[in-house]
Amino acid sequence: MTEKKKHFVSLSVKPLFVLLLGLVLGVCVCLLANFTGEQIIERSYMSDKAVLKRTNRAAQEFQSFVRQNSISTRDTDMLARWGETKKDYYIMLYHDQRQIFEIGWWGADTAAVDAYSLKEQTASVVYPIVFRDGTFYAVIYDSSDSGLYDLLWIVSLLLGCAVLALTLLAYNRRVARRVVAISQEVQSIGAGNLYLQLEPKGAATDLTAHSQRRADAPVAPAQDQRGAACPAAEQRPHHRHVARYPQPAHGAARLP
Repeated sequence: MTEKKKHFVSLSVKPLFVLLLGLVLGVCVCLLANFTGEQIIERSYMSDKAVLKRTNRAAQEFQSFVRQNSISTRDTDMLARWGETKKDYYIMLYHDQRQIFEIGWWGADTAAVDAYSLKEQTASVVYPIVFRDGTFYAVIYDSSDSGLYDLLWIVSLLLGCAVLALTLLAYNRRVARRVVAISQEVQSIGAGNLYLQLEPKGAATDLTAHSQRRADAPVAPAQDQRGAACPAAEQRPHHRHVARYPQPAHGAARLP
């Protein structure tokens, strides 16, 4: 493989490697943030003590709503209104161990015929709610954690994308610095600094060395021509002397 092909392969592989590295780091950060957030939610927000506190508050708010509006179990519109405003709670109303209503974010509906009885419920707390037509028992479930899990997933995804972006940005910044360094070196060579020496840096050194070789190429032949012209110049007076004063022929008389 020639040197140019090696540089081409290097320039092609490095960005792909950086992209894959950024993706791996981003996925790892996303999963780690999601796992950490789930542990925090389960241990703090969804602990038995925290859930009981929220359901107690919901039971108090529901009892206040029923008392203030003098609601009976036949006022399904009013019960549906409360369920629509309290989207994080699901309430099941029981009378004589039989479920009669279920109230949630969609409104209020009568319970199914095969619904679980109060004894079959696994809820740890049952709240007595006094209506206008009697006392009923409510089992309240808190579903506010679903919104937290959705928010946690969005935040984890954003963190993963941020890590990927930072990885690519760091690589591009390094490449930009090298490009600026090469441009400065080329400008210095163009200004006449033909003896700029660089430490080995791959393609940057090859570019500068090639420019320096091209700049130095006309100098050596000129020096050789000047060196070859000197002996010829020294021989010219001798030739003129020989032509002006020829040697006497054989047998001729020599002048004193």
